Amino acid sequence: MTRGSQCKVTLAGAAWGLACAGLLWGCNRPLREDPPDAGVPPAEQRCEGFQQVGAEEAVDLSTGLRWDTYAELTLLTHEEAAARCEARGKRLPTRQELVALRRPAPDGCALPACPFRGDRCATIQCGSKIPGTSDHWGVAFSGGGLVGIPAGQPEVVLCVAGP
Repeated sequence: MTRGSQCKVTLAGAAWGLACAGLLWGCNRPLREDPPDAGVPPAEQRCEGFQQVGAEEAVDLSTGLRWDTYAELTLLTHEEAAARCEARGKRLPTRQELVALRRPAPDGCALPACPFRGDRCATIQCGSKIPGTSDHWGVAFSGGGLVGIPAGQPEVVLCVAGP
């Protein structure tokens, strides 16, 4: 179907047929395409301390780190989380990097609502191991504290890239 094409309705016996590539409504309107900056907040809604880079990434202006803005709702083990971040050209954050994101919020979630989305109150995995154990650090954004995540326990993922 091309832009602006018309639907043709025909009567065949007692049944109505629709010859419009399976479309049922709005056939006279052109197909809608999202603009290239879809999902990026306008300048007046940009987040303090962050610069949006598309709809899925923001740069922390104080550190230069490029953060995914969506806290993955799929729980992954540490190994799975590290592989997911690596496949995106990123890594799991250090505990210091995650702790630095904490901001007080009226809803009690310490991961800032702007620019982050998804499970902002979750425990998010760090790339740092707890010395002398097989466990890894995590940050519980429901209160903002450091927690130990036992080896093999799945948690939320937030990937980062940069220095």
